[in-house]
Amino acid sequence: MADINRQLLIDKFLSILSSRSVLEEIDNSFTDANITRNRNVVPKYSGQRKSLAWEYISTLNIENDVDFQKFLKVIEIYLMRWQIEFDDWDDDEEIRRLIKIIKLTGFDYEKDLGLVNSGGAKISLTNIKELAKRNDLNYILKECERIEKEAETDPEDAITSAKAMVESSLKHILDSEGKGYKNNDGLRDLYKKVSQIMNLSPGGHNESMFKTILSGMINVINGLDEIRNEYGDAHGKSIKNYKPETRHAILAVNAAKAITEFLLSTYDHKKN
Repeated sequence: MADINRQLLIDKFLSILSSRSVLEEIDNSFTDANITRNRNVVPKYSGQRKSLAWEYISTLNIENDVDFQKFLKVIEIYLMRWQIEFDDWDDDEEIRRLIKIIKLTGFDYEKDLGLVNSGGAKISLTNIKELAKRNDLNYILKECERIEKEAETDPEDAITSAKAMVESSLKHILDSEGKGYKNNDGLRDLYKKVSQIMNLSPGGHNESMFKTILSGMINVINGLDEIRNEYGDAHGKSIKNYKPETRHAILAVNAAKAITEFLLSTYDHKKN
C-alpha cells in the first residue's frame, strides 16, 4: 500500500506541475534537491514538463526512504513557491489533494514552516538507518528505532539511546580498523581515537571553516556525555534529580544524529 501511495503522489504532483511550472524551473528544483537526470529513460508520461520531471524521478528508488525524501524535498520547494504565488492557496483543491496524498505516504506538510516531515514527528533518523542497513549495523539500527519511538514519550530513554548511537558508531569504526579500546572508555576517549583515524582533529586542517566545524564536533561529543550523565536513565537518581523534557531529548538526539550521520557516511565514503 505504501508503494502505491508513493506512486499516486508522483502522478498527482506531475499533474499539477505540468500546468504550474516551466522547464527551467523544473530543472532547477530537481537539481537543488541533488537528484540526477537520466536523459535516456523510457518515457512514461506525455508532455514536456512531465517527461522532464520523470527523467529525474526515474533515477530514484522510490521504495527507498532516503530517495523518497529527496523527491519530497522537490514537492516541499514547490509548495512553498505556490503558497507565495497563489492568493487562493488554502482553497486550491488540487493542492489540498496533493497534501492529502502526502499524508497517505506517512508524511505531513507543515504549512507555517514550509516543511514536509515524517508523520509530523520531530525526530527522523532515516539516513542513519539506511547507512546502518547497508553496513549490517543492527545494533545502531535498534538504537535509531528506539530513539524515534521514545523521543517525545520517554525523553530520558531517548537521551540514553542518543549517546549509545554515537558510541556504537565510534566503536564500529575502531573495530573495522582493528583498533583496540577499553570497555570503560568514554565518548571522549573513543572519539579521540577515531579522530586520529579519520583526520578529524582541528589542528590537522588549515582552513578556518573546517577547524571551527571540527572543534564544534568535539564540543557536541562532550555535551552528549554531560547531558547523558545529567539526564539519561543509565544512572541512579538523587532526590534532587531533574526530569528532562521532550525539548531536551530532541536537542540531544539532533546533536547525536548530526555526529553519527557524519561519522558513518564519512567512513563509508572512505572505504569505498
